[in-house]
Amino acid sequence: MNNDKIFEQIPPSNIDAELAVLGCLLLDPNSIKLLKKALPVQAFTLKAHQLIYRACLDIDNKGQICDFLSVCNFLSDQKLLDSSGGMTFLSKLLNSTVSATNLDRYIAIIADKYRRRKLIELGHKLTELGYDTSIDLADLEQKVNGLTSQWIGKDTPPASAARKIKISFSRSFTSANEKEKSELCLSSEADSISEVSDLVGDLVEEGLAFKLYPSEE
Repeated sequence: MNNDKIFEQIPPSNIDAELAVLGCLLLDPNSIKLLKKALPVQAFTLKAHQLIYRACLDIDNKGQICDFLSVCNFLSDQKLLDSSGGMTFLSKLLNSTVSATNLDRYIAIIADKYRRRKLIELGHKLTELGYDTSIDLADLEQKVNGLTSQWIGKDTPPASAARKIKISFSRSFTSANEKEKSELCLSSEADSISEVSDLVGDLVEEGLAFKLYPSEE
């Protein structure tokens, strides 16, 4: 695909998934507890969808129940009801939602599209930096690292970026005549905290001494 066709494409989104999530919010007020941890307002592509979702977040932050009537009332008080599609649109959202059973799947779809849009945005920023010859190369590299770190996210690095943890364990033992002492040293690697926990538990059970340190790989 050539560059012209790439830039002509519509950014990734899934309007049906957004409608389904908003419908789940209006049908099941408890859905907001899961959603506010999973999706930012910007994850929704349409302005009307963002306004409805933000209203739900604001209502929940006030300790109130986020249901159909409270959302309509909030949007009306803020003079945002028409911009959000009006009562007719909100009623359609509610009536077209049978249950919130598939909410997790809808959230995953929206999050996927949002991350892809953020990646496209990052690509544009990197392109602009590449053309800006007024920036020193060292400063440019720093800016690039900062931008890519923001996309990856400090708390959720991709699996490929996770550093392995090397576990070195040993056991000292004495020979039969108790005159010579030797030490057996082995090592293993783990990719996650759960793997570390499992390995360490086994080592403790076996009475082995161990050390943890980042793998050089």
